[in-house]
Amino acid sequence: APTNDTFVVGGNFGYMRVYRVGDERGTCAEISGLRMGHDETALAISFHPTNKRYAVLTNRSIWVANVEPSLFHPSQRISRSESSLGGIQFSQDGQWLAIATATGIQLLSYPSLGIVTSDSSYRATTVAFSPHKCSVAVGDSEGNIHIYDLR
Repeated sequence: APTNDTFVVGGNFGYMRVYRVGDERGTCAEISGLRMGHDETALAISFHPTNKRYAVLTNRSIWVANVEPSLFHPSQRISRSESSLGGIQFSQDGQWLAIATATGIQLLSYPSLGIVTSDSSYRATTVAFSPHKCSVAVGDSEGNIHIYDLR
C-alpha cells in the first residue's frame, strides 16, 4: 500500500485478506476481508493512493473494496470479466482506474467508476500510468504497447 503499513493477500477460493503491520517487529493483524465467488482467483491488486480502498482483478470479476470495514462505502463488484491474465492500476492522483483483461482495456473515472474509454480490439496483459498522469500504457498479448492520452 502507499503507506507501507498495509498489504493484501489473495489467492484461490474467493477470499482476500487485508493486514496491517503493527510494530517494528513486523507483527500483523487482519483488519478486513473481501469475500468473492468461491471460484475466483486474484490476478492483480492495486491500492488507491489514499490507502482507503483497493481494486482486485480476478479470473471472473473486477472488485473495489475497502481497506478498513465501512458501512458507508461497501465493497462492490464493478463488472464481470472472464480472464486468465491482466492487470489493474489506480493512477497516482486516484482519479482513474485502468483495467487490462483478455477482452481488452477499460479506463474508469474514480470514484464514479464510469467507463471513460474501452477498447476490445486486443488482449491486454498489463497496464501502467505515466508518472505525469497524462497517459496510460497498455501491453497486449502480441507484444505491442498502446498509449492512451488522458488529457
